Amino acid sequence: MREQGVDLNVYSLSNVFKSFAGASALRQGLKTHALAVKNGLFSSEFLKTSVVDMYFKCGKVGLARRVFDEIEEKDIVSWGAMIAGLAHNKRQWEALGLFRMMIISAEKHHGYGPNGSQLEHIFFKDIPHNASLCDLVAIV
Repeated sequence: MREQGVDLNVYSLSNVFKSFAGASALRQGLKTHALAVKNGLFSSEFLKTSVVDMYFKCGKVGLARRVFDEIEEKDIVSWGAMIAGLAHNKRQWEALGLFRMMIISAEKHHGYGPNGSQLEHIFFKDIPHNASLCDLVAIV
């Protein structure tokens, strides 16, 4: 990238990780991840989410989870990447559990009670129904 005059920044690297994800190019992704860390660019939540997506698409669920856990301010995009990645890797129940954590986290963040139980009740009162929805999403 540098040889061709492309600036090394979070946006250019995000596109590189997207390309590696599409090509399942894990080795190159690992090297580029290390390069981003070495150059101090890996503090970006945006870039971390791109790396989560890349690891999932390369089948590396553990690495994706590790990077996701490093994201301090999780937003809907980072939660969505993690949930979709789990479903893509046939871990629907984990995806459903993470969805539940996202709901609870959002409710706590917005002050809707200590357990975040308002939306949780809506989504989890009929677990078999919601699990079939999760299976449907995983198929798509």
